[in-house]
This record gives sequence, structure tokens and C-alpha cells, in this order.
Amino acid sequence: MSQSRTLFAREQPMSAGGLAVKLLKILVLTYAVLWVYTRLFLQLVVEPSQITEVPYHGQSAHIFVVAFFVFFTPLLYGFNCLLARQWIRPQWPTLILYMGATFACGVLCEIAFDSAFAHFLGRPAWEYRIWPVHNGYTSGATAVVWAMYGFYLYFFHRMLEIRRSPMADSIPAKGVLIAIDAMVLETLANSFSLITFNVYYFYYFRPDLMNFTTWEIFIPYALCGLGGAFLLKLLDQKHYPKVLIGLAFYAVGLVEVFVWE
Repeated sequence: MSQSRTLFAREQPMSAGGLAVKLLKILVLTYAVLWVYTRLFLQLVVEPSQITEVPYHGQSAHIFVVAFFVFFTPLLYGFNCLLARQWIRPQWPTLILYMGATFACGVLCEIAFDSAFAHFLGRPAWEYRIWPVHNGYTSGATAVVWAMYGFYLYFFHRMLEIRRSPMADSIPAKGVLIAIDAMVLETLANSFSLITFNVYYFYYFRPDLMNFTTWEIFIPYALCGLGGAFLLKLLDQKHYPKVLIGLAFYAVGLVEVFVWE
């Protein structure tokens, strides 16, 4: 009986205002947790004086990419399965679509927004310190890391559908969640790179969250998240060749990172 009530409660509709309040609470709580976490991390885990500012290129960067993939792939999958309370079986064409589109669009947004920060504020919002390209606005490692974020988004959206969350069908809600998730995941990415290589994967110049991430990136992330959620919904149609679209997006991302200067 209690399980039936729980499932019924999940299916209850939520007003736009109620959804906005819930997202605001998630955002405030997430920021508070990151504020505490980043300070404790630099006090208890990594000695700030040992952090290098010298960018990593070549073999060191390649080792980082492999280690990042091996560590985070099962973690991201397992986290969403835990939230869904079941093993999530992927639909491979849709997963490939998510990974390719996220890589291409993520890199393009990085270059565009960091260039805008540099133009209007006289400084970029961040710079990559592992395999930096395009003036440090993005990185060669994003060919794997951004694709992995698409991997995460696919399973996260599947989890929302399985849990019958009111956010599953809301593009604005998904956009905000993408922005919140991105701040959390990039904090974890920097934690991983600091523990393993004593260097920030990317370094944010505003220090409110100890250069792991920052509040000022939330609105750009939310804008990208809204666009990304809309694009993925538009392309996630049964009659579309999702594998070809995903691979085409991935090829465009490779050109953006390694060819287009």
C-alpha cells in the first residue's frame, strides 16, 4: 500500500510555480553544499601550495583522459541507476545522439561564452589547464569529457522518466537541472584532476567556490541547457537516424576542437 501511494504521489502534476520553487531550492542547496565541499577539499585533501599552474599537454593529458573515462563512466551510470532504483538499459541510438550532440554543442558554447566573458569583462570566466586549445577556452580532453556528460544526461533523463518526475517533460526544468548538474560535475572533475595530477582541469577566475566552479556561470549554463534540452527533444524521434546524427555531431565537435582556430 505504501509503495502504491508513493508511485501515485510521483504522478501528481506540479504547477509551474511549484516547479520553479523546487528548482530554486535545489539550486540554493547545491550551491551551499559546493561552498562547504570546495573549502574542505582544499583544506583536507589537497595542499593548495602543491597545485601547479603549468598546463598539461601530450602524454600526461592523454593519461588524464583515459583515467577520467575509466573512473567516471561506471560512477555516472551507477549514480543514475541508484536514483532510478533499477538498472537502466540504454537505447544505444539515443545514447549516441546524446553523446555526439552534447560534445559538439558543449564545445561551441564554451568557446562562445568564454570569448564573451573576455570581451565584456576583460577576462575569461575560466581557462583549461589540461590539454588547452582555443586560448584555453576549451580542451582536447573534451572529445571524451563532453561526450561523457552526454552519457550522463541520457541516463539522468531516463531516470526522471522512470521515476515519473514532473521535470521529465519540462524543457525549462531540464535546462535548469543541466546547469546545476554541470556545476556539480565540474567540481568533481576538478577534484579528480587535483587528486591525480595536482592541477585544475579547468580553473575559474572567480573564487567564490575556490576556482572549481562559480555562481556566475549558472546563467550561461542554464541558457545552454535550455537550448540543449530543446535540441535533444527535437532530434529524439523514432524516424530519425539517431546514430548518424550523433556521429555527425561528434565529427563537428572534433573539427571545432582540433581543426577550427
